[in-house]
Amino acid sequence: MNRDPDTWADPLRFDPSRHSAADKEQHRALIPFGLGPRGCIGQHLAMAELHAVIPALARHGDVAVDGAITEDASFSLRIRGGLHGRFTRA
Repeated sequence: MNRDPDTWADPLRFDPSRHSAADKEQHRALIPFGLGPRGCIGQHLAMAELHAVIPALARHGDVAVDGAITEDASFSLRIRGGLHGRFTRA
């Protein structure tokens, strides 16, 4: 569903900004942690950490991604080699 070409333009490209679209169909199609009995057991913890850490970092500086991003859609959409970044204080 997260790589459905009927819902997403260029579905195999890593583009986090696509999830901020106002389109309700696209908003309903986003399932980052899976659903049902095989869904991620850490989903609630991950979301709580996200809501706590990102605003705290944003108040004190900027997060920059180092290097080029290369997508790897062999099993699930991810970044080949991982995502490396750095935090710089403002």
